[in-house]
Amino acid sequence: MRIYLKKQLSGAFTPDDEHSAEIARKFKVGEVVRTDVHKERNLKFLRKYFALLATAFDNQEQYTDFDEFREEVTIQSGYYTLHHGINGEITKRAKSISFSRMDELEFCELYQRTIDALITHFIPGTDPAALDSAVSDILGFA
Repeated sequence: MRIYLKKQLSGAFTPDDEHSAEIARKFKVGEVVRTDVHKERNLKFLRKYFALLATAFDNQEQYTDFDEFREEVTIQSGYYTLHHGINGEITKRAKSISFSRMDELEFCELYQRTIDALITHFIPGTDPAALDSAVSDILGFA
């Protein structure tokens, strides 16, 4: 069963919609419930991530294919799995950043690590804060 909770100033979590409230009412006060926390992804932040990649892609000279560039940036950001080939060769494969595979907290970490990887491997000498700010300006983020 899935419910949506909102964190209050007091630190307590309360149901965010009627369906969630209805489920919460089924539990007794003080009853302990096990849960897995998953912060919902922010579509605007995903767009910012892709604007970051596009900006960096336009300012680097190593790659001509955006998808190959995006995969390599993801790997250089440390977000990959190891693949063992039939010939014994080990290669890195970029993990999926789909909404179902990564929550908002993980995505925030990937975003920061992506900036670090871009500065280190693809557009050295760029100021990280200036890069983030430029991307925010492009998208009209505050």
